[in-house]
Amino acid sequence: MSNDSIANLKKIAYFIFDLFKGVILLFLLALLFRIFVFQPFIVDGPSMEPNYYDKEYLLVEKVTPKLKKYHRGDVVIFKYPQNQQLDFIKRIIGMPGETLQIENGKITIVNNEHPQGIILGETYLPSDIYSASTSTNFKVTLGQNQVFVMGDNRANSLDSRSFGALDEKLIIGKPMISFRNFHRILRPKYNVLLPKMKFLASK
Repeated sequence: MSNDSIANLKKIAYFIFDLFKGVILLFLLALLFRIFVFQPFIVDGPSMEPNYYDKEYLLVEKVTPKLKKYHRGDVVIFKYPQNQQLDFIKRIIGMPGETLQIENGKITIVNNEHPQGIILGETYLPSDIYSASTSTNFKVTLGQNQVFVMGDNRANSLDSRSFGALDEKLIIGKPMISFRNFHRILRPKYNVLLPKMKFLASK
């Protein structure tokens, strides 16, 4: 074999090796991105209608819980307190340290800014949504690391009205990108190019 042939074989070998290293690096970066930054979910159920629908594909960012606090009105994905194998999607209604009361379909918030209480205006909901409670005089005071979450479909949602205040440490992240009915287009459950998705339980 000539020197030129040997040199060409070496170049090909180096190219294949560099390509292999690049693929491995991209895989590791994608894995780290998947673990620490974004995670795909599919909404399972109607509890967040009319803002998030059953089978809606979401990309959830997971950085916010590590860097800053959430705000009232944020939609979050969290581990269900009574079974942390399940992930739920709900909206934050009450913030740490507040007292929340549900009466006559209205939510009243008592905090340092409003010691006498203020009725919560929920512009993200249709005007005919009624916030029913599990008792005639529902009232709860949240701890310093707790939030109160509810589904937007108030008549069909398993949320803090049933399982109580949510510890902030159970929050995974919040949806940043939504592809409504995306699964029908690409069938991501069976598409090896997309990461494995988790379903958001919605009761």
